[in-house]
Amino acid sequence: MTFFRKQLEHLTTFGDDRLQGRRTADGGLLGEERRLRLDAATSDRIRQQAKDLGCTPFSYFLAAYLVAYARCTGGRRPVTGLPLAGRRGLRQKQAYGYFVNTLPLAVDLTEHDTFADLCRSVQATTTGMLRHQNFDLAAAAREVCPQAGGGILSTDSTFTYYKEPLQPRLEGCEVEWLIQPRRLVKYPLSMNVEDFGRSFTVNVECSHEQWATDPLSVMRTVLDAVRDDPDVAVTNVPALSAQAEAELDHLVNPDAARPAYLVDRSLDVRFTKVARRFPGRTAVVAGEDRLTYTELDELSDRFAARLVREVPGQHVGIAMRRSTALIVAILGVLKARKTYVPLDPGSPAARVEQILHSFPDGLPVVEDETRWQGLATTVLDAGRLLAPGRPAEPVPRWPADPDADAYVIFTSGSTGRPKGVQVTHRNVMRLMRSAEEHFGFGPRDVWSLFHSYAFDFSVWEIFGALLYGGRLAIVPETVAKSPDSFRDFLVREQVTVLNQTPSAFGQLLKVLRPEHRDALGLRYVVFGGEALRYAALQPWFELMGRRTRLVNMYGITETTVHVTHHPVTEQDAQYETASAIGRPLSDLTVRVVDEDGHLCPPGVPGEMVIGGAGVTRGYLARPELTAERFPARGGAVVYRSGDLGLVRPDGTLVHLGRIDKQIQLRGFRIELGEVESALLSLPGAQECAVRLDERDPDHPALVAFLAGDGLPGDAEARSVLRRLLPPYMMPSRTVRVDALPLTVNGKVDERALPWPPSVTDTVPQPTAMADSTSTSDTVQDVWRSVLPTARFGPDDNFFDIGGSSMHVVEVYQRLQERLGVEGLEMIELFTYTTTRQLAAHIDATRGTTHA
Repeated sequence: MTFFRKQLEHLTTFGDDRLQGRRTADGGLLGEERRLRLDAATSDRIRQQAKDLGCTPFSYFLAAYLVAYARCTGGRRPVTGLPLAGRRGLRQKQAYGYFVNTLPLAVDLTEHDTFADLCRSVQATTTGMLRHQNFDLAAAAREVCPQAGGGILSTDSTFTYYKEPLQPRLEGCEVEWLIQPRRLVKYPLSMNVEDFGRSFTVNVECSHEQWATDPLSVMRTVLDAVRDDPDVAVTNVPALSAQAEAELDHLVNPDAARPAYLVDRSLDVRFTKVARRFPGRTAVVAGEDRLTYTELDELSDRFAARLVREVPGQHVGIAMRRSTALIVAILGVLKARKTYVPLDPGSPAARVEQILHSFPDGLPVVEDETRWQGLATTVLDAGRLLAPGRPAEPVPRWPADPDADAYVIFTSGSTGRPKGVQVTHRNVMRLMRSAEEHFGFGPRDVWSLFHSYAFDFSVWEIFGALLYGGRLAIVPETVAKSPDSFRDFLVREQVTVLNQTPSAFGQLLKVLRPEHRDALGLRYVVFGGEALRYAALQPWFELMGRRTRLVNMYGITETTVHVTHHPVTEQDAQYETASAIGRPLSDLTVRVVDEDGHLCPPGVPGEMVIGGAGVTRGYLARPELTAERFPARGGAVVYRSGDLGLVRPDGTLVHLGRIDKQIQLRGFRIELGEVESALLSLPGAQECAVRLDERDPDHPALVAFLAGDGLPGDAEARSVLRRLLPPYMMPSRTVRVDALPLTVNGKVDERALPWPPSVTDTVPQPTAMADSTSTSDTVQDVWRSVLPTARFGPDDNFFDIGGSSMHVVEVYQRLQERLGVEGLEMIELFTYTTTRQLAAHIDATRGTTHA
């Protein structure tokens, strides 16, 4: 049992189900069979290599297939099925029937240094499988991992080896390995190796729907990589040939060879040029307060001169209200050849204290009012620095350096310690240059400053206006929190470039009416900051038409606000189910790589690695973290985003979410964004968030927070979702909210989500049944004690309200404890799935009349 215990533990931990549960529209699979014929010389070489390694050709090809399958799914721990023919005696051989046991083989490639090691391990493992061919896998599964339910044996592929003439046998063994029937795909991917004596043929049968890449080509690449040296490290075996990698890279990054943009010496130098060109044009407006470009230029000069005299250090913190004075301060710090550090006025003192610790020499902070008492820092009064009167001396005009830091923005860290991202003047200026070809920004544009200046989206808003002679309209904090007031603000200021997180835009959508179509002056709506679910934009196109261009721009603080550009069409809102992010800006590159750093084939998830002129200098005073996240690749520094993505066959990038937030529930990996997209397809749905509820560690469940007008009832909603999601992705509980709570940066506020009461907190454990208690009451009591929701009716389906195969076991045990029903089988709980049905069946089994 030792062998199967190890295999089942692998399956429990490593089972790769990225492709599981996907089918064509009618539920079937379209099959395609392709062949790779190896010539006699190559075949002889493989046979000799296998012999030298002490394994059979079967084990050699199986090892190569495991590497290929891992490269096709983006993981290192593949699981494949080995169909085993079960006919033993004469009677079995003469009988009709399938007589097949498909044994799962789970391998952790990280445990094998070289391909040769993997071949030897596969040889030993498959020999062990043959010794236990009649083993009860279901019993082993329950013993090794009872809490994982039936999902631990999931696999989406099979591998078969057989000899001509059609004798599927493993050399030296009596056990037959099954021939997969041709042209009838039983699994999304099946690979067969035919041994004709002098040559081998590799056959692949796969589904068109599931494989954007060609598994046979990957298998060819793997065989080529190990052909000359089987001692090659497994981590060095790629999925694509060098030519295929180059072609894919050019498809995604067609402008990678373009020369770097020429930029000014600094942001403030560029601004001064614009101010001289448009002296009387309004530069920034906040309510009744307006500053022309000339006024803004002169005030920021005065601020800079006073700052130079009073602050010897390089970094200056800013903690100010949203106002024209805030923009003066930002420009003044840059003109003083210093780096501004935005501190959100709403941040708790403890977080600000952590940020201050990143500056050993101290961080003087410009404040317009006292916010944090007792901080060990020098406070500079903004009113005094901005007071009228000419400075005693002009601003020192030290040479500007485009590669000096313009700002340091602190983002959250996985350890709880904020990390400061160092962004240079060049980083920001080339961002605007690379975006020009898509947007055509100019002096007639009005940009809204909606986001906190401590969120890097604000950098795009501020300098998108001020570097092109446009007008920056500052959104008051109270207005930003009120969709109605914000809508009126957009109309009043005639904003042409609106930048929004999808969550914030969802709230604005709810207050737009037909009369606002002509009142708004929007040219562009630019989305960023979080994943965009395109289905949520359908109300916009229905109401506003195509007069405004919508653009999705994926970005990261460490790569200077925006990385990619994707125009959103009405067709996207209707049919796009993933978060497509388009292609990189012209001076950036995005490569999707696997855990070993190899380029992933199309359709294979991997980490998005960003390169180019937007990559920042790393983290302030965090050299180890900088080295980890900003490695050198190909002679240039890149940024490992930690975001999961894939490349479509046409070169379009798709964002799949954070790698560290991918969840695994009951043996299945789930991307929460996919569930959210399905929820947004519900009639009336406007915004949603799906999170994993782990308050009851024995029964984690998906909880959906859903907002919208005219939403369908729970039963109708479940009916719609069942058509879009496999059962394991169905939310167990749905919380209806007026609107999702947002942070000051417009993202979902996780701490403010209205979590429903935990079942373990609200539902008492079942007590002994009184004689007068009906069977129906008892069944309902047991369900409430087990399910993640206590609200259901007598005709609600067990699996629609959060039940799973894991819950079935507990329900069965508790029913037996309370009712002691002889003849009730656990499998019957999958048939009688409402309390009314189950109670009636129990009464019938017990020979009583159902009350």
